[in-house]
Amino acid sequence: MSDVRLLIVDGVTVPVFASTTISQTYDKQSATYRSRMRSGTLKQRKVWPSGGAKLITTITGSGMIPPGIGEDGLVDYDNSFVLSCVGHRAITSTSNVIALPAARRSDSGSEPYARVRVAGTDKWVPTAVSVVGNTATLTTVTGAAQYQCLYFPEITVFADPPTEEKPRHGPEFSWTLVAEEI
Repeated sequence: MSDVRLLIVDGVTVPVFASTTISQTYDKQSATYRSRMRSGTLKQRKVWPSGGAKLITTITGSGMIPPGIGEDGLVDYDNSFVLSCVGHRAITSTSNVIALPAARRSDSGSEPYARVRVAGTDKWVPTAVSVVGNTATLTTVTGAAQYQCLYFPEITVFADPPTEEKPRHGPEFSWTLVAEEI
């Protein structure tokens, strides 16, 4: 697995020199509402099930040049587009067979990878993984308490152009892109 993963926004690759530092956060947006009754009891209402929650992701980066994904570039912010993420997500299970989301990267260096937590410890060790379709089968490890498969999402989103900042002094540009899964 490669340690350098490139962010791809609507088919446009953000240059390494624009993302020498990059981080990505994920948040789930679900239609869950909580309100207090007169008695003070908290009630919760779900408009759609938890499995229908959508991702909101914020990507921040900085580098020696701008990212080149602003509204004056090739990215079409008027329509939905595919975002090939750089931040990995994980699914943990007691089984060595794990269902992965179909919306994930499969390009070189972005394939799923796996690890195992050894029982009675906080130690995670790498293990081999084979992916067929959306099923990851991790190599079993004696004494394993948990199996974990990590992957990089590739999601269809709507977003506004990123905010960009160039300080008055210094060679570094910084930028932030917020996108919501459709």
